[in-house]
Amino acid sequence: LLKSTSGWYDSGNGSDKYGFSVLPAGNRGSNGNFSSEGYNADLWSASESESYDAWDLNFNYNRDYATRDNDFKSDGRSLRCLKDSGSITSSSSVVSSSSTSVPGSSSSVIPGTDPGSSSSSMKAAWAYLNPDIDYGEFTDSRDGQVYKTVTIGTQIWMAENLNYEIGNSRCYENKASNCSKYGRLYTWEVAMDKAGCGYGTKCNTSYEGTQGVCPSGWHLPSDADWRTLFDNVGGTGTAGSELKSSSGWYDNGNGADSFGFAVLPAGNRGYSGDFYSEGYAANFWSSTEYSSSYAVYWRFDYYGAYVGYYRDYKDYGFSVRCLRD
Repeated sequence: LLKSTSGWYDSGNGSDKYGFSVLPAGNRGSNGNFSSEGYNADLWSASESESYDAWDLNFNYNRDYATRDNDFKSDGRSLRCLKDSGSITSSSSVVSSSSTSVPGSSSSVIPGTDPGSSSSSMKAAWAYLNPDIDYGEFTDSRDGQVYKTVTIGTQIWMAENLNYEIGNSRCYENKASNCSKYGRLYTWEVAMDKAGCGYGTKCNTSYEGTQGVCPSGWHLPSDADWRTLFDNVGGTGTAGSELKSSSGWYDNGNGADSFGFAVLPAGNRGYSGDFYSEGYAANFWSSTEYSSSYAVYWRFDYYGAYVGYYRDYKDYGFSVRCLRD
């Protein structure tokens, strides 16, 4: 009842019935090591257990109940603060919960609305942006969604995945909250926005500068476009580390996000409709075709600093990043 409705490993989310929104923040051991992000939330109490221990409350991805544990006082645990009774003197002394701000943005969102819809000016993806980067903004006239943009070398990229609803595109696990965070997953035919470019059919189109599913003035990047990006950040051997978001990846496989590209582990959708690899990988289509059944994509993984070049079935669902013409 108290865990958040998204963000937990293996769909171990809660109903968040009371708005307490416990997130799996993980913990820090007394030896200084970090662990369990996505899997656990541990909240200190003010109650001592022994001379070396204190009581905390543990939430886990694989159970619906919370447990009372005693852990070393030198461990790092999360804190929740409780308002003193009788201390609220007026409504103006309490910060309103009617809106929620996002790091790096002055925008707010009304709780209960879909952050990925045009009725909201912010998205969950913005919480993962680099606060030290000076982002631009672009509004997609097709649905009114606002996207953060970033300049890397001579290229201008969207700093988040495309979330334009069209054709055979899906939110991860068909949850709208995942579209707000990760954008949508597109088959290559839909990403290209070209009927007859699907699995088993050779696509007769120019790959360079193909607009595809991207807004006017933007295009689906070719393999050459992606390689230019990687060259601008030091090469494919370290591009994963430089471009991955600084949080959100399994087993602390985060990046430095040095350039504000903020790659999140959106996972993918298989040709049979199953979803997998959220937290572990991000796959991005290019506009470059390999054969009648395969197209080129680039993959970021949680366990490496590199970015991999691959070819896979056109009817897989991968993420799309748009590049300014």
